[in-house]
Amino acid sequence: MLFNPLSAKCWDYSLKKNGRKRSLGEAMIIIAKLGGYLGRKCDGVPGFESMWKGYARFCDMVEIIMLERAAKSNYA
Repeated sequence: MLFNPLSAKCWDYSLKKNGRKRSLGEAMIIIAKLGGYLGRKCDGVPGFESMWKGYARFCDMVEIIMLERAAKSNYA
């Protein structure tokens, strides 16, 4: 399973722009930018390494949200 329910929710939240969902190409660019892809006009498509690093960073963000929610539920 690529996304658990929380990461899918975070993904949906991050992909909405002006009330519409972004395309798959835009989603790939967002993930690649998290991995260091600059997205300049002269750059080609994102490579495997920037996609891998970006996805790892996204997973870290989801983990932080999960830990934050757990901490709030323990102290609430």
